[in-house]
Amino acid sequence: MKDLTLEIAEGKLNIRVAAWIEYEDQILVSTFTDGSISLVGGRLKFS
Repeated sequence: MKDLTLEIAEGKLNIRVAAWIEYEDQILVSTFTDGSISLVGGRLKFS
């Protein structure tokens, strides 16, 4: 599996393939107690 990693001014953004589900102009995500945010079936990681 390959992730997409983007280098931006604030650091690196790593994206793993996931479903993109929109409803009423919002995107469905899961949030976790450690501050992580995950799209359904994938994840976003900022470092």
